[in-house]
Order: sequence, then C-alpha cells, then structure tokens
Amino acid sequence: MQDDRRTILIVGQGVLAGAVLDFLAQSGERDRIVIAARDMDKLNRRVNLARYTALNLGREPEIEARAMDLMDGARSAALIASIAPDIIFNATTVSMPKVFDER
Repeated sequence: MQDDRRTILIVGQGVLAGAVLDFLAQSGERDRIVIAARDMDKLNRRVNLARYTALNLGREPEIEARAMDLMDGARSAALIASIAPDIIFNATTVSMPKVFDER
C-alpha cells in the first residue's frame, strides 16, 4: 500500500504560521507537518499547543519542530532537502530590515 501522506513545511512562528499550523493539525488529514523557525523554545511551546488543541478535537497530527534560520541559506537549503516537503508555506517576515540595508 502506497503512503499518500503529504509533507507540509511551514516556515516561521508568528501569528500566520500558528494559524496555518492549527488549521492543518485540526484538519484530520494524515499529513506530516513540519514547522521550522529560529527560536526552538518558542516553537516547541507553539507545537505543543497545536497538538493539545488537535487532540481535544480527536485528531492526532504528526508535527515536527525544526530549527531554521533563513539568514543561513546553505543550512536552510540542506534542511529543506532533508525534509523533502511537497508543500512549503513561507510565513516569515523581515524583522531586522537594517541587516538588508547594510549589505
């Protein structure tokens, strides 16, 4: 039997990323959800909240939290390749515009 699950990568940990995570976790689909961001402590708390909420609705989502800093392009590319997502949802924003202005 072929595994028809999709792997969905959410990049970011703000309000939009959290809303997408909740939607996917509560959807009842069998997707593998991977969410990646810089702050793993904050990300793990958000993932636990999404799991808890989904479990209260009778769902058992597969959610992984991974560390990713988009400012490190080579590592980000390697992480994306290792995850091999079918869908990437980029919910990031530029939070330090000076970094880009100084280059």
